[in-house]
Amino acid sequence: MKSIKNAILVGALTTAAIVAFYIAFMFLSEEYSERDTYLLHAYFKDASGLYKASRVNMAGIQIGHVSDIRHDKGKARVEVAILKKHDIFDNATIAMRTASIMGDAELGITPGTKDEPKLEDGDRIKRVIEEGGLDEIQRTVGEITKDLKQVTETANKVFGSPESAEKLEQILTNLHDITESLDSTLEMNTELVNKTVENIEGITSDSRPQIREILNDVKSVTEDIKGLVSQQEGEVGETVSDLKGSLKTLNSAIEKLDRTMTNVEQASEDIANEKGTLGKLISDEEIAEDLADTIEGASGLVGSVTRLQTIVGLRSEYNFFANSLKTYVSVMIQPKEDKYYLIEVIDDPRGKRSVEITNITSTHPDDPSYWHETKETTKRAFKFSFMFARKLSFVTFRFGIKESTGGIGVDLHFFRDHLSLETDLYDFTSNVYPRLKVAAALRFLRKIYIVGGVDDVLNNERDYFIGAMLRFNDEDLKAVLLFAPTMGG
Repeated sequence: MKSIKNAILVGALTTAAIVAFYIAFMFLSEEYSERDTYLLHAYFKDASGLYKASRVNMAGIQIGHVSDIRHDKGKARVEVAILKKHDIFDNATIAMRTASIMGDAELGITPGTKDEPKLEDGDRIKRVIEEGGLDEIQRTVGEITKDLKQVTETANKVFGSPESAEKLEQILTNLHDITESLDSTLEMNTELVNKTVENIEGITSDSRPQIREILNDVKSVTEDIKGLVSQQEGEVGETVSDLKGSLKTLNSAIEKLDRTMTNVEQASEDIANEKGTLGKLISDEEIAEDLADTIEGASGLVGSVTRLQTIVGLRSEYNFFANSLKTYVSVMIQPKEDKYYLIEVIDDPRGKRSVEITNITSTHPDDPSYWHETKETTKRAFKFSFMFARKLSFVTFRFGIKESTGGIGVDLHFFRDHLSLETDLYDFTSNVYPRLKVAAALRFLRKIYIVGGVDDVLNNERDYFIGAMLRFNDEDLKAVLLFAPTMGG
């Protein structure tokens, strides 16, 4: 009897547990019976991650579930069961988004507005928002990583080679040695040269009064002789007397000249005996060698400076899509025919670019559940360039700072430089791809070029331009400077 009672009790508890489990399962599964829902459907290009019973949300709250997924007309037809208490209108939108990092997806619905017809059982939601899933994001990140790797490898080949580093280090070392040598030489000989000039000036200033007296005396004697010749014979006695006075004056002048010659002879002896600053300067071989080295170094420096050629350029480009004018002022310093330094100041209408992205989430039934706004601002600004260029045959390679960012360039020259093709790659970070600019310059007059080409080839901001360039060298500048005062007068 006791065993029968225990069996009945166990059976009752088991039945109660099964009923409670079923009720809890039906409550937690959030599935709804057909009488509580109505069916809508939509077409997706890709339904990866969606399954039957996947959640359907409105403003983050579940209002239904996915009831069926099947192929139809080359797309995925997704049917959703919506609770009847939620009205969906004809301008509603449906979007699939990732629910977890495991790849599961869920659907989000915005109901639309009440001024549109209400959707009934079996109707279609026409506005479908296709968003990229994890696979597409991974593919996009992989492509971006591959592009960044290519850019890094290119920059490393241009700037990271041992030959480029050695050449740049050698140039800086040579400039440092020249500066130190010139500074030390000038410091050692400045005082000596100043004393030498002072001594020469002192000698000339001391002898100037005596030489002036001698010349005055000679002039006086000449006048006396002239007067003697012109006088009459009856005045011979007076003339002889005057001649005696003139002879005395001449004798006095000769004595002064003798004293001057004595001073000069004494100065010559002092110089020969290495006395005084001037004597040391002339007789000391070390000073003479240092002075010769200084003169030779200064001569080499002056010669290298005089060989520099300066080319000034003025360039304007009209961009068709942006309807704006871009202006360049450039100075090209060319120490040799096969290399030069380029300095540019650019007035760029796309000088400063900023992007602001705002993410917005809304619970209002008339608005989408979320969206984002992108605000891009571009301001005119000044930029600068400083590039080192080396020419090999008809090709010129450039690298350095291009429009305030790192950049490289390659120029091709044809028909004795009458036609040039210029290519620049720079600004590697402000857009999806680096900024690539390709331009052609055709010289049709002696100093005037016509330019045209394509800017920002790799990005959506691609623009076409045409313009003109005026280029003149230092000889032209000399002619302008000589002519400018005449114009001013």
